[in-house]
Amino acid sequence: MGRIRGVFTTSNNYEVKKATPFDARMLVKKQTDLIDPSSWNVAGIYNGMIVAVGDDPEKKNNGLYMLADAGNIDSLSSWIKFAELSDLEVMSANIQTLTEELGMVKTELDKKQDKLIAGKNIIIEDNVISATSGAGGGSNAIQVDDLPETGEEDIIYCVKNDGSLYMWNEGAWVCYGRDYERLTMLLGGSAN
Repeated sequence: MGRIRGVFTTSNNYEVKKATPFDARMLVKKQTDLIDPSSWNVAGIYNGMIVAVGDDPEKKNNGLYMLADAGNIDSLSSWIKFAELSDLEVMSANIQTLTEELGMVKTELDKKQDKLIAGKNIIIEDNVISATSGAGGGSNAIQVDDLPETGEEDIIYCVKNDGSLYMWNEGAWVCYGRDYERLTMLLGGSAN
């Protein structure tokens, strides 16, 4: 048998206008609330139910818990802690940092987009990226066995042995990728 189907279906989203979870069972204040019978309606609990402990004075008790034995809900051994609140806060901060870094990468790629013209100076054939030394875009592209120690601005260097694209920018090499699908999209194509 697959998952248990709900009895209420909707094709719309909800806008919750209160700073609480949509399902009140998802959050308790303290770890002791997990095993307090007054916290639960016996008909509304199930194995696999996930509950966050969000404001326990003992900080190590905060985190995400999963109910493993609905028949013994009043025992802390029936609850499996699988995430620390501090881990989730770090994960959230890391996601925010990555989002900001991806935004900066996109900005830099957008600046260079006009220099990479598929079919003019970059050739992608049979999942192999290569360069031709023709005009097109605002840059020339050359194919090299290995990157030289320094490069020239506005030249796209395509390294033969790994198919990566580099440009010399402000005294350093900048790699624009080695991933075929990502480069195909960068060059105006679509990933399969």
